[in-house]
Amino acid sequence: MGKSRSSARHAWEAAFLKALRENGKVNAAAHAAGITTGPPYNRRKVSASFDAEWKQALAAYNSGKSKRIRNSEERTAPRQWKRVFLDALAETSNVAGSARQADIAPRVAYRTRRSCDDFAADWRAALFEGYTNLEMEVLGYLRDPAPARQFYRRLRPRRNPELATLSAPNRAMSGPGGKAR
Repeated sequence: MGKSRSSARHAWEAAFLKALRENGKVNAAAHAAGITTGPPYNRRKVSASFDAEWKQALAAYNSGKSKRIRNSEERTAPRQWKRVFLDALAETSNVAGSARQADIAPRVAYRTRRSCDDFAADWRAALFEGYTNLEMEVLGYLRDPAPARQFYRRLRPRRNPELATLSAPNRAMSGPGGKAR
């Protein structure tokens, strides 16, 4: 006779179980297999062998969990993201870029800023430091437009702002169309 419905293998099962072994999350495993979360849960109800493989995959994930290095150069521990984020924010004044360096979503940083007064104060201090650094770089550029190292080429003014402020009174004294009165 033919196979029963519960013993037939589905095309997505191998990919699902592999992803479940790697990350331990059903949603992520279903996404990796290209399905929604419904089919794996339904399959688990009707197939004892699939249920056993599911449990083995989660056990394999949990056994390797303690061996993972969370505090490394490439990936900081979750509780250290604030330090990494604030350091990058002080350096760049860019929230999205700082969040990327801290390996978090920008919304996490904004949510934490709203809920934690100490973090909000540190955020303001980091932004102030970043803006001060940016101001110093711009002033350095205005003093020497061709330094050995240009920090922000994009911010280079099209004309000299000091000359623009000197010529502003002259333009005010001229008539319409820039002609002298």
